[in-house]
Amino acid sequence: MTRSAGFTLLEMLIAMGLVSLISALLYASLRTSALAWQSSLEVGQRAEETRLAQAFLRRVIRQSLPLEVRMQRARYVNFTGSGKAMQFAAVLPVHRGIGGISELRLQAVAAGGRENIELSSRLLRPDRSAPWHEPAVVLSALTNVSFSYYGTRHGRGAPEWQNAWRAADRLPSLVQLRYTDAHGKPVRVLLPVEVPEPRSRAGLFDRLEGEVGAEEL
Repeated sequence: MTRSAGFTLLEMLIAMGLVSLISALLYASLRTSALAWQSSLEVGQRAEETRLAQAFLRRVIRQSLPLEVRMQRARYVNFTGSGKAMQFAAVLPVHRGIGGISELRLQAVAAGGRENIELSSRLLRPDRSAPWHEPAVVLSALTNVSFSYYGTRHGRGAPEWQNAWRAADRLPSLVQLRYTDAHGKPVRVLLPVEVPEPRSRAGLFDRLEGEVGAEEL
């Protein structure tokens, strides 16, 4: 009698084991690749969101207006700043609400062990009776947020960085925003405010390039 060719049970078990092992290795490789791709997409998205937020802050603060207010028989510009907040008059972007001059407040707000940078606005009235609108989060999940201001508050002496800007007769030339992002990277952003001439702005940036870093200019 002729013996028919075939696989033994042991051979079938070995073959199935090899197929299972190869499938597991392929699945692990594909899963790792998918996670790496997803992570890169999230990092790129966060970087783009940060870039757009910084560009938005530059546009808003560049529109600051040196409106005068009276305080104890003296005149000062409507611009106050501290290490954690700043308040100033500016033209509100059209997509943020009604056009016209508004009072804006940019501040660091604690949120879940970190800090968010929020922007609030209200119509500018002489008696400041207009209510503040609901704040919008511009940047989130930050630490070590701080603002500083470059200039001379009364036009005397050389301009310098200051931790606060109050009771001044002019706007600062620059606002510097510092923070640590969600990945632990320290970030410095220069926000130009009031520079009379474009040539002076370029000269100012050249002079400060070595001090605050040119990567954010």
